[in-house]
Amino acid sequence: MRSFYGMLGLTFKLKLSTRPDKYMGEIETWDRAEARLKEALDEFAAANAGVTWELNPGDGAFYGPKVDIAVLVSTPAKPRSLMGVNC
Repeated sequence: MRSFYGMLGLTFKLKLSTRPDKYMGEIETWDRAEARLKEALDEFAAANAGVTWELNPGDGAFYGPKVDIAVLVSTPAKPRSLMGVNC
């Protein structure tokens, strides 16, 4: 991801969105899914120097946690989101 977006002069931010107040399913299933996504994001960050991710509590979909990828374009004033992808 970093090399692809870097070729285009773009950067990205990763967020792990976790269980919202209104959710479907068992808490144990949510906990396992969130733990696995955290592990995957940690591994991705460790393998790609300078990549970080942040927790976005309560902003997951009602059916499961998600990783939000915000593609950023930098302007002299401030970076802004060009597009977002939910995984």
